[in-house]
Amino acid sequence: MTSNINTNGINVNYPVPGQNNSSQGFRDNFAQIKTQIDTGATEITDLQSKVILKAALNNSTLNNDMGNTQISNLSTRGFRATTYNLGNSLAGTVLVDVNRADVQYGSLTGNVTLQFGNWAPTNTESNVVVRFNVANANAVISFPSSVISSNNNYGVTLLENYATIANVATVTAPANATILEYRFSTLDCGNTVTVEPVNRPYQATQIKDGSPSPVGFPGDTPGTVLTDSSYIYVCTANFAGTVNSTKTVANTFASGNIITLSSTAGINVTDPIIFTGNVYGGLVANSVYYVKTVSSPNITVSTTGFDGVVGNAFALTTANGAGVNAISYTGTTVWKRIDLAGTTGNDIVTGNLQVNYAANIGTTLTVGSNITTTGIIGIGTSAPDAELNILATPQTVSYPVTGNSTTLGTDLHISGADGSNTRITQDAFGTGSYVAFTGRASRGTAASPTQSQSGDTLTQFTARGFSNGTLQFGNVSTGRVDLIAAENFTDTSRATNVAIFTTATGSITPTVIATFTGTGANIAGTATITGNTLVTGTGGLGYGTGSGGAITQSISRTTGVTLNKTNGAITLFTAAGSATATTFTVTNSTVAATDVVQVSVKSATNTYLAFVSAVAASSFNITFYTTGGTASDAPVFNFAVIKAVVA
Repeated sequence: MTSNINTNGINVNYPVPGQNNSSQGFRDNFAQIKTQIDTGATEITDLQSKVILKAALNNSTLNNDMGNTQISNLSTRGFRATTYNLGNSLAGTVLVDVNRADVQYGSLTGNVTLQFGNWAPTNTESNVVVRFNVANANAVISFPSSVISSNNNYGVTLLENYATIANVATVTAPANATILEYRFSTLDCGNTVTVEPVNRPYQATQIKDGSPSPVGFPGDTPGTVLTDSSYIYVCTANFAGTVNSTKTVANTFASGNIITLSSTAGINVTDPIIFTGNVYGGLVANSVYYVKTVSSPNITVSTTGFDGVVGNAFALTTANGAGVNAISYTGTTVWKRIDLAGTTGNDIVTGNLQVNYAANIGTTLTVGSNITTTGIIGIGTSAPDAELNILATPQTVSYPVTGNSTTLGTDLHISGADGSNTRITQDAFGTGSYVAFTGRASRGTAASPTQSQSGDTLTQFTARGFSNGTLQFGNVSTGRVDLIAAENFTDTSRATNVAIFTTATGSITPTVIATFTGTGANIAGTATITGNTLVTGTGGLGYGTGSGGAITQSISRTTGVTLNKTNGAITLFTAAGSATATTFTVTNSTVAATDVVQVSVKSATNTYLAFVSAVAASSFNITFYTTGGTASDAPVFNFAVIKAVVA
């Protein structure tokens, strides 16, 4: 602009020196000077109200409000956005006055509803950035209706964790997000507002690096995708788990790879767990680990366990310090994963894997590597009752495994085709190669097995038949072979017995019929041998402990005795020895008329000859006499019954 100050009316040659000058000339000059000074004052005041200042003028307040005046062809450097603190505990309605600052921030402690005010006039673009510190991971941010929700390019529906609640557009913080920052823009003074994320991706592009836990974290929503070097992870549902209370880490130990916590309350084996703060001991902050063992106040962890099977304990170093927290999670599985190695790696199935006979893949399921499952697999059935259930025909009926359900340990249930044998065939080829069926058992747990003890059943081979009643295949195996620990197992001694169980007519309870030990065999009941029996050991052939008995004769040496045993000892009545033969009867229910009974003299003062002189059903006679000596004594005769038949 051109100044209106004009000094041409001032006579610079007045007054004239050396002569009297009229006072009018003075008055004229003073008037001109005053007029121009007033003009200058007006122009300075105008400048003061309109110019942009670095600092406030004296006795004034700085106001650089441009009032929507256009500035063009401007080169800038080092411009900064203004900020305004909305509050450190935001909950309820939050008013964002656009005039307050370009960037406005606050801390989310509860659900908030955003409102905007003082947007720029229509036909100018007005922007404001709102930044939230997430102090409450469950807080819901509700947007006003002016925020566009239907446009696929810039609408609120594209934001992470978007949801419509009672016709109101909302978002929540994604898992592990501590800051949410959005830019809001309008061209029509706030009638319609667009929103875009500043520090987070849109839904359509939110594939991020990461390895989630199967139960997820607060803020996880369906459609979220993560990836690491081995898997692609897809979130299928909202986080529905429990965040256990934060525990403090006291120490880590290389010996045993132990982490000592302030408490293990609420922490379970297989739970995902993360460590935050100034971590030590080799742990990585905010990485997902899985609890392997819990022994208060200590735990061990593994880096693997997504499929429910916790891997080897993570190797730690010995360290301690303050400021390290442990947070574990429990809940429903919401993340599924796809093995990037494809069919050459492991496919993780967390539900049921079902292969139906009429399926498009055909009648054969060919597995080139492993199928690892935390659920159960059915082939030919949609309702498997074991970890792997195979129906061969396929059949329409599968009799359930009663008394030994999947929760009790049935790993494989196979139903064969009608009229056909069901076989499990294994082949071995090459010198020294063979087929083995091995059962392994211990006390303790899979994570911490302990010593097998004497009497522990190590492996069973059992059989069940179908009844004509309601039990069907029943819940008890009536034929059984058990392999049993015969002592507490050590690295140098592991004695093992084999017991055969059978069930008698009229019973459903199996009993031991034979036991084979490291030193011999014990058989209960009658053993029928159709071939020859050859004894080559030094132990001999005969009766064992428990089969024999003893009896003492009373009254006289002709008095009969009763002893219902297959072998034993008879002590005769005390009397003088005689060379005359004397006979007495032994009543014995174990004796048949066809049996052979042997008798021998065990001890006596005199010299006796003794023999069996008659055998009948349930009895036999012993005849004896002396060949030297007539002293009074009580000789002892041993006898044994040898079973025999005539056909």
